[in-house]
Amino acid sequence: MGVERRLHGNETTVTLSRADAQSFLETADAPTIYDGELRWSDEVRDAL
Repeated sequence: MGVERRLHGNETTVTLSRADAQSFLETADAPTIYDGELRWSDEVRDAL
């Protein structure tokens, strides 16, 4: 009995270098999908 969860909104794809992504995530405080999971931006920054 699996439930498929979907986010609402517009899908956007952006390609950044690791350094640029880390710099951006230092200023962002938002939920982010990373590697298929919903994480906070600081968790994603630390994972990079």
